[in-house]
Amino acid sequence: YDRAKAQAIEYIDALWVGQHELIEREKISSIDTLISGIAHELNTPLGISLTGITYVKEVMSGEKGRATAHDSLPMVDMTINNINKSITLIKYFSEIADTEPHNDVRELNLKSMVEFSINSIVPEKTLGRNIEFVYNIPEDLNIKASPQSLSIILMNIIENIFDFAFDNSEYGEVHIESKVSGKDLIVTIQ
Repeated sequence: YDRAKAQAIEYIDALWVGQHELIEREKISSIDTLISGIAHELNTPLGISLTGITYVKEVMSGEKGRATAHDSLPMVDMTINNINKSITLIKYFSEIADTEPHNDVRELNLKSMVEFSINSIVPEKTLGRNIEFVYNIPEDLNIKASPQSLSIILMNIIENIFDFAFDNSEYGEVHIESKVSGKDLIVTIQ
């Protein structure tokens, strides 16, 4: 009896260790996906900004022929908008990265977190497909959560949506809705 009990305890311990190792690998995978999405999100506005500023330089140096400084104003506006988008993404990502997982609980805007997480991964996943995200999340809905933990959860949900819901479909919609019921937050994804 004691031997069987000891073997059962060893087996349970081995399962527990295996489970925790699997959870850690999943966390690392989620963080890798998040970082890849962030890099993609930053690369686009920075690339557009570089193109815009190069054009302005060519106009100012006379390399663009008869183009005037006035002709380059739309490109300047586009560059400013894309640099601002990059700055916003960097600030937001820094807020998430600066937190200790599970320990730094703070007030977050749910809609902003959902949109940020989706925008971090969606461009890579929707390449060549027309998948639209429709939000029904109140603009003023704030929750208390760890930004890093919430981001990882959202990234996993989004990964699952693309892995299982669309089967490489070219078209589709994902509806994300949230509401508060008493003390509970209900988030529905269809």
